[in-house]
Amino acid sequence: MDKKYKFYYKNKRVQDLTEKELRACSKLYSENYGEYSEASKKAGEQIKMLPEYYRKNYFKKNYYIVLAYKNSVLVGQALYLRKKIDNQKCITWIVQLVVKKKERGQHIAKKLMQSIWGFSNDYAWGLVTPNIITIKTLESTTFRRCNPKIIQKHLKQIKKIAADIHFINLDKICVDSSKSIVDTEFFVKRELDPQSDYNDKWLLGDLREGQEWLAFTFNCQNIDLNKYKTRANELIEFSEETLKDAYSRMRIKKHRWAQYSKSEVNYILSKTNIATNCNILDMGCGIGRHSVELAKRNYNVVGIDFSEKNIAYSRRMRKQSGLKNIRFYHSDARNFVSKKNFDMILCLYDVIGSFPDEKDNLDIIRNAYKLLSSGGYFVVSVMNFELTEKIVPSSQKADLLKHPEVIISLSPSKDMMTTGNIFNPSHLAIDTKTNLVYRKEQFISSKADYLPAEYVIRDKRYTMKEISGILEQEGFSIIEKRYVQAGKFNKAMESTDKKAKEILLICKKD
Repeated sequence: MDKKYKFYYKNKRVQDLTEKELRACSKLYSENYGEYSEASKKAGEQIKMLPEYYRKNYFKKNYYIVLAYKNSVLVGQALYLRKKIDNQKCITWIVQLVVKKKERGQHIAKKLMQSIWGFSNDYAWGLVTPNIITIKTLESTTFRRCNPKIIQKHLKQIKKIAADIHFINLDKICVDSSKSIVDTEFFVKRELDPQSDYNDKWLLGDLREGQEWLAFTFNCQNIDLNKYKTRANELIEFSEETLKDAYSRMRIKKHRWAQYSKSEVNYILSKTNIATNCNILDMGCGIGRHSVELAKRNYNVVGIDFSEKNIAYSRRMRKQSGLKNIRFYHSDARNFVSKKNFDMILCLYDVIGSFPDEKDNLDIIRNAYKLLSSGGYFVVSVMNFELTEKIVPSSQKADLLKHPEVIISLSPSKDMMTTGNIFNPSHLAIDTKTNLVYRKEQFISSKADYLPAEYVIRDKRYTMKEISGILEQEGFSIIEKRYVQAGKFNKAMESTDKKAKEILLICKKD
């Protein structure tokens, strides 16, 4: 979410647009794209795109759309084609990009593009446009220049995806060392001049009426590190705006580590000895596995999670089990409010630490303290930084603002989605200035509601001394603390044992 306004982005297949969404897309384009030029028979008229045009040309395989909303009003859209070509190389081509006039200048176009490819390892990214600003946005988002010499070298591959775009005539693509142009016979009024409005040497050539620039950047190009440093935090923070989506895409019920709810609950109850019918809060309950296990043992349980998908799944589990002593709510552990206090609060598997800003993690701990009854138990597990620091190679430890190439060179992982094992050292980088841990996570799915996506995710991992000190400073006394493996809380481990990925603490509110 944007800090000032409620901006959010929705990514879906074009053919899955609802009728309401389709009409909103048509209205946005028709009112904001631009006017026909003097060379057109419709000179001066607003360029329009009716819903029927979308249905005819874009309700097809491999066509997707990102919708940008501000306070529930559609203010931007990017329609794109993503297709695999030779040797599974993936090319992304934006075929339509429009932002509401009144909202321009707020980086919406950049965020639309980033929603599409983020830090992706696509083979190429590009578009056709008569708009210089759109090309500048493409270059800014990918940190690469649109160079006709490089485009010419890859033109064979570009044409393989261009064949699926109805307004591109392959015979009218003209690319050489001094220009990259396609004649689309789209007579749109142009208000910017490349020589005066680009602020750099223009490489793509001059347009005649009806022509557009064919602008592409490629993964094989070197990144402009100065541009990257300027925008690194902005990009990563935007990636974290979609953190809820990332957690929603985890296939938790298939993760091996998530199969041990019964034994974990057994251990927790053996150390806390709370009476049945007591009230328990499961903060960051995920799919509700611990909550359901506790409810089966006659505890009154409330489970909360900031992922709507997880809560929807948890509620289905509750219904199937027939349990009446459990409730699930879509809420945030940092500010969840309850009229009643709880005898025990669980905060397991890295709810604390999922936020890179330490204030957010402290807010979770402080809220738990406020929600606990006097003498209540707080059961916490966080990721083990001592193990992480040991396994990550020195080449992947740096001040990442000064050395962004460390993040850029990281290979993306599908671990978060498939196994939940986010301790693979080849996919991790440590920022030596903040001790935050970075990784690139990819998510894929054949389901219509999930599209391929890649996020840079930062998390906070703790040493035993650090998390113990924080909990004690916030008023908790620590009954037990140990390095553990998922599902085997009863076995204490050494801090750098390769299986000791969690630190478990059982605390009490005095």
